Amino acid sequence: MASHSPLAGRWSIPVGMLDGRTLITYGPDSGLRPCLQAAFDAAGIDFTAQYATNDAALHVALVEAGVGVSLSVGTDRALTGNPRVNAVPIVPPLTYRKAMVWRAVSEMLRPLRAFLALDSAVP
Repeated sequence: MASHSPLAGRWSIPVGMLDGRTLITYGPDSGLRPCLQAAFDAAGIDFTAQYATNDAALHVALVEAGVGVSLSVGTDRALTGNPRVNAVPIVPPLTYRKAMVWRAVSEMLRPLRAFLALDSAVP
């Protein structure tokens, strides 16, 4: 949301507080869209995205322009380091699993081995 929004200073925002706001989020082809729909359904409020794009940088640009509130992945780089927008988590938190798929080969290349080794380094 825009940094001057009254909600921007909160530690978190219940999904219900987004009722009636202009929403910017991912398109219907996004895997995250059903998670958002389920969260709004559980809160008993309408989930209608007035603006839909899978580009988080465009989410930020629309928020900066005062268009509305973006429902976006909080770890996206487009959201970090911009003093004109604040990323505030919604509650209850949404979980979204992703998977990485690669082609099976007899010998993995070094970059893939290094990337896969990162998982074992994370506590």
